[in-house]
Amino acid sequence: MSYELVHNKILEAGFSSASVTSLLMYSPIVHKVAFALYSLLGAKYNEIDIKEAQYQLIRVPAISTLKARSDGVVEFESNAGSWLQYGGVLATGPAASLKGNWKLITKGVESGNLIVSSNFIRGLSKVSKSLAVAPGDRIRIAFNTWSREANLTKVTRYDKIN
Repeated sequence: MSYELVHNKILEAGFSSASVTSLLMYSPIVHKVAFALYSLLGAKYNEIDIKEAQYQLIRVPAISTLKARSDGVVEFESNAGSWLQYGGVLATGPAASLKGNWKLITKGVESGNLIVSSNFIRGLSKVSKSLAVAPGDRIRIAFNTWSREANLTKVTRYDKIN
């Protein structure tokens, strides 16, 4: 389904070009995606751009999860809030059992220390900015219990979420 297809179908139904524009202007769907439609006009985009745009419209669930893997890594997934964006702090939730200091790794590079307490995970500010994490985005922290390293990644909508 595309904007052009909808526009052409309405024209085929006998409406004038001016009335089609007027009808579409009041459509709730067009209101939701209007900025994206107008900004894409004449722009080159690919499948990855489309998936990223879909991800921006459809947020993943806000439930925090903790999953232990057989290799000694514990994966913690949660949604980023405004605290993460402005202070580098994330509510601990089920990751409270991983208390202590961890080496923070992002994209294979050590990025500082991560401190897990009963209530908060601190030290994510620089890394969340480098990953362009916005409030509502889903993030994954993989805690390697053997090396005491924590690897932060941004989870996109089309990633497999366990």
